[in-house]
Amino acid sequence: MIRPEDVMASFAEVNSLPLDEADQKSEGLQQFKDLQAVLAFKALDIATNPDTRQGDVRPAEDLYKHITERLLYDWTRDFDANSELHQKAAAAKEALEEKFEDGVFGLVADNAGNAWVMHIGPEGIDVDSSNMDRDSGRCWKSVMANPKDKRFLIKLDRRRINALEGMTMPAFTAYVAMCRARGIELPHDFTLLTGEEKEATMRRAPIAAVNGENGSAERDMIYQTHGIAEVRIRPAVKIA
Repeated sequence: MIRPEDVMASFAEVNSLPLDEADQKSEGLQQFKDLQAVLAFKALDIATNPDTRQGDVRPAEDLYKHITERLLYDWTRDFDANSELHQKAAAAKEALEEKFEDGVFGLVADNAGNAWVMHIGPEGIDVDSSNMDRDSGRCWKSVMANPKDKRFLIKLDRRRINALEGMTMPAFTAYVAMCRARGIELPHDFTLLTGEEKEATMRRAPIAAVNGENGSAERDMIYQTHGIAEVRIRPAVKIA
């Protein structure tokens, strides 16, 4: 079994690889990122393996989050650290992390210039894990019952906003596209599209998931009272 300390050592080695200007303009940089992605998967394997020692699970989880976040957040280097977009991203990320301790938040963008700070883990956040098979606490009807639910309100720009409002199909699609482009594990949950409340019907609500055959993001509907184990939320803030 691969130990967390071995992965940490490998990551440190990869992180210190000399990349001269020529490498950065060719395949070197992509190979560097590919190696980081491989290490992320190894760390995830350790964290989710039932045979892993209890004391090794948390370090492996932390390592996975660190590498994944770095891979998805790298593109912000294209912006000046003092730019308005960079500042908005940093503020939103801080606010989301303060509210959702189990979340891993990073910047996601699409080719149209839209950008979000959102939860970027392969699984969304479980609102209520008291029953892994079925739980009314994680269903759409429960999650969306109160738009002023303190569980989902964050402080940003001196305002209180509902962090569920940013999760739309365009946001999920952009996240999936970025995962595929960077070799990051694709999400494998049913994400409630909590930012598309107007699309809900009397009985059903919009969700998003990844097509297992072609890896594309797909939109579907689920009964508002269904709270199966795979149903998750992905807090998000649209910043551009």
